Amino acid sequence: MQTPSDDAFDAFGLSRPLLLAVAEAGYEAPSPLQRACIPPILAGRDLFAQGHAGTGKALAFCLPLLEGLDLADRLPQVLVLTSSSEMAVLVAELFLRLARYLPGFHVLPIHGGDGQVVQLRQLERGVHVVVGTPRWTLGHVENGRLALADLRTLVLDDADELLRMGFQEDIAALFGHAPAELQTLVFAADRTHALDRLLELRLRDPVAVALPETPVAVPTPRQRHWQVDAGHKLEALIRLVEVEAHFEAALVFVHTQTAAEELAEKLSARGYGAAAIHGRTARRQWDLVAARLAMKHIDIVVATDSAMHNPGLARISHVIHYDLPCDTTAYRERLRHVPTATSSLLLVAPSELRMLHSIEHGIGEAIKPLALPERTREH
Repeated sequence: MQTPSDDAFDAFGLSRPLLLAVAEAGYEAPSPLQRACIPPILAGRDLFAQGHAGTGKALAFCLPLLEGLDLADRLPQVLVLTSSSEMAVLVAELFLRLARYLPGFHVLPIHGGDGQVVQLRQLERGVHVVVGTPRWTLGHVENGRLALADLRTLVLDDADELLRMGFQEDIAALFGHAPAELQTLVFAADRTHALDRLLELRLRDPVAVALPETPVAVPTPRQRHWQVDAGHKLEALIRLVEVEAHFEAALVFVHTQTAAEELAEKLSARGYGAAAIHGRTARRQWDLVAARLAMKHIDIVVATDSAMHNPGLARISHVIHYDLPCDTTAYRERLRHVPTATSSLLLVAPSELRMLHSIEHGIGEAIKPLALPERTREH
């Protein structure tokens, strides 16, 4: 009989559905931050963890918080506050990926822009976890659409950045709407005076976790980024496909199922062989996409991170990050699934520059800007 290893996720005493989902998501062993954070979070302790990108902080709180959920209670039990809508979507997707074997689990990312009607409908149906930016989340609370009466845990992700962005009052108001007996988890890259004041005010006998900075190696020979306005990413992607030297096929990462399907449709409408895969893609359909790629019937696969628990895809020469990953761990996971890739290209909107710098910090090197040739490559 196999016994749990101290370097394995089963050492935490997690339930079998979560362990199965972790294994299928490609996480082989917990990172040092995860090993330090998961036990006290499972025990219900308040926690402050300091660490830069690449430490796996999202998994460090998503996994143990899923373990403690009451799935029969359809009021939010966990609230995660993030510094951007993009990050809210990424964290929500990680919750969903890890909860794939938890029947009836619901998570809702709250953000501005399109999708407000869908968000309201989901709130009415009930959710277990809410992930959002402070201002939009507080708006739903104050309008009576989001109840925090059953909230058990509040997570401040990138707390130093939240405070730098001026969300102090919104965060304080959300604490005011939450129960007094609340587990509070704070994650930050830098320790600031404002953060110290927040920790003193909100945390009770917290566990403190601080890791030394250790650059994380990324197994890819060529990494480049191209700064482009968010609304022009499609044109940038098409230009990359047209002019990149030694291009064979691309795996293009986006955040959500809807984004994957829409981008694949837009590429197909412009004459490019493209298909989408995501966490809800049936295995038969996944195999069909892989076969079409191998037979050169398509050259672009648009995928979400949750789609990549299946075996690798053939012919991939370029990994293109249409939407940036949430941290260095997610970046490495994207590349790990495509060992044939010779290039990693990041399309970076101005709002994503901080995430780019965090990834660079995590891998211990600068990702050079892309210099595109003027003429189209020869086919």
